[in-house]
Amino acid sequence: MVMRFTADASGVLYSTYVGGTHSATFPSDRGTAIAVDSLNHAVFTGTTTSTDFPTTSNAFQRTQHSQGDAGDAFIAKVNDDGSKLLASTLLGGVGDDMASGIAIDQDDQVYVAGRTDSTNFPVTAGAVDTTPDAGTCDYTDDNEPIRCSDAFVAKLPSNLSKLIYSTYLGGPNGDEAFVHVAVDSVGHAYVTGYSGSSQVPLVKPTNTTGLMWLSELNLRGSAFQFSTRYGPAVSNTIASGIEPSAIAVDLAGNTYVAGELFEGYVQTTPGAYQSAPLDNRDGIWSFAAKWDVPPCTLSSITRTVTICTPANESFVPNKMLVAAGATDSGKVAAMRVYIDGVSVFTIAASHFNTYVTLTSGTHRMTVTAWDSSGPFSKTIYVTAP
Repeated sequence: MVMRFTADASGVLYSTYVGGTHSATFPSDRGTAIAVDSLNHAVFTGTTTSTDFPTTSNAFQRTQHSQGDAGDAFIAKVNDDGSKLLASTLLGGVGDDMASGIAIDQDDQVYVAGRTDSTNFPVTAGAVDTTPDAGTCDYTDDNEPIRCSDAFVAKLPSNLSKLIYSTYLGGPNGDEAFVHVAVDSVGHAYVTGYSGSSQVPLVKPTNTTGLMWLSELNLRGSAFQFSTRYGPAVSNTIASGIEPSAIAVDLAGNTYVAGELFEGYVQTTPGAYQSAPLDNRDGIWSFAAKWDVPPCTLSSITRTVTICTPANESFVPNKMLVAAGATDSGKVAAMRVYIDGVSVFTIAASHFNTYVTLTSGTHRMTVTAWDSSGPFSKTIYVTAP
């Protein structure tokens, strides 16, 4: 079911069912996450066992691939009054595929994340991980091995007609679960979840151990920009440890994760609001954490602006990605991008990713940072077609 309320939540603007009726065992349509695009269309995801879940004519996957009582993930979009299904697709393989997170970027492209035990979950060539976990994480009552699950993240266009990229995530010999996704202002996907594997790939990590992981993918889903672990020590028991439940990213690329802690401790920072869990009856605590994730490795020299992208004297598209950061002994209060002396972007942070639109020709780009001592900057030249 999808519902839209008035701004003050005093009334319902629309309410609609979205689902099927038939299944090999029993029909089940379960929505788990929702987002809103630039046209106020509700875009939502979940899991279905219905063999007749409604899909649209140009959907990436129109038929259910799961077998038995397993389900496929789905992504669907309705118009702004809930009267029309604008786009809908299934997403999955022969196993159980459960979507739990969704995000939409500035171009209304859709990012969906979850967990899968399908060995043939649809992944794309060149993705960061195209191989399912071959490990065994449990056994049936008849002592048959149960394969470890994987996390996944997939990016689709607004009409849900194809995969822009799709990849497994996580590590070998360990279940992944409680998977959520956010996207920054330029289209980097940030994915978090639980992992029982001790070998989740790490890139510039703030921690090398812990049951939770947090990763940032590049624009093509082909490499990690950042990947770290967090929380209590690795265990193969999903019912204990840590369960991320939400993720968000700000304009500077700083990443926020909240969730539940079932046992052990998370790493806290000096001056934290609460540095240790308090005694309670059920032994469940909440946590919130923030990561400072710069767009590249910044200079260790104080009062230095580093332009990560683009390179000096490079040829760039008219919609140019700019990634930069500043380092100083004191706090960097703000940064600004100038194109040919005209300010085009400002942020109250020490690093950022953004897009800048250029006309044809060669341009002078200056990135300036400010601290308590004043401005410092770096200038490069780029050429657009």
